[in-house]
Amino acid sequence: MAKKRKRTPKSILKLPDLEQSKSAVLNSLPSVSSQRSYDHAIRQFIDRYCSEPRLAFNKIVVTRYRIFLEQAHYASSTINLRLAAVRRLAYEAADAGLLSPDLAAGIRRVKGAKRHGKESNGNSYAVLSVATATSWKKPNSEEWETRTEWHRVVVWGKQAARLNLNKGDKVLVVGEIRYREYEEEVSNGKTKVDVKKRLAEIHASGVERLYKAEKAEAAE
Repeated sequence: MAKKRKRTPKSILKLPDLEQSKSAVLNSLPSVSSQRSYDHAIRQFIDRYCSEPRLAFNKIVVTRYRIFLEQAHYASSTINLRLAAVRRLAYEAADAGLLSPDLAAGIRRVKGAKRHGKESNGNSYAVLSVATATSWKKPNSEEWETRTEWHRVVVWGKQAARLNLNKGDKVLVVGEIRYREYEEEVSNGKTKVDVKKRLAEIHASGVERLYKAEKAEAAE
């Protein structure tokens, strides 16, 4: 009986390898919403990776991708979601014997986007992802539906430096909505086009953590 040949891990992955690894990622996710988010994130990365001269799928390439996302002014939460999807892609590729385990380990060590930092003039800032939820009862039913929307909130100066929030904290945000435009390079595999996009941000003049008593009052 002939022995099954063992795959030799690669450093450069081609489109069929990436698609196979993407399918493995999506099949491992339990919810449809997670599958949809990861599918979009991985497709965006694959489009960019395949549009450049053939480079190794490694820590340097993924770090460059993070820098590209930061320069395009994506929210920190969006960048970190996309990086999580790319790390998962590398893990599945290594698990299938397509990618060198050492390269996959390097990709897993790529740091996420900072939520705090300083501008060139020394002014501190922090970026928050704040969710708001709206619930309503379905017509002719006792069932409730909820819609959750995420907002990019930017806090500046001393207030940013003093922020001490944990994931899941309820907050009261006071500020104004501002819009800014940026360009994103979109590729269909053959051509690349710069597409103008508009980003909405809340520039906060005040952010307060709500404690139990305040949460109860806000709910009334």
